Amino acid sequence: MGTTVLDAGELTPRDVRFFAQCTRGKPGSVTLLAINLNPKSSSRILLRTDAERYTLTAPELQSKAVDLNGAELKLTGAGDVPALQGAAAKQGETELPPASTSFFVLDANNPACR
Repeated sequence: MGTTVLDAGELTPRDVRFFAQCTRGKPGSVTLLAINLNPKSSSRILLRTDAERYTLTAPELQSKAVDLNGAELKLTGAGDVPALQGAAAKQGETELPPASTSFFVLDANNPACR
């Protein structure tokens, strides 16, 4: 996420918090951050365009392990953070797992993000 903060608007569902910022290094693109606060239930949101998705989950809320798009994140042999690979998210309804944090990179052609 870049330094320019955008208005995420009035979005639902109730247990999800949304934040939007221009995407660093991708002029015109917007990163939408969606945090599902509900620890037991998934939530559904509507994407108005295709996106690149990065969803962070954990087996338990206080777990030492973190998954990115369903695969456990592990440090490299040198102790570095691995390259983060997004997953394609198609336009339409998408599910947010319980207690998850998701970043959606949208090619929005937003004039505030040029």
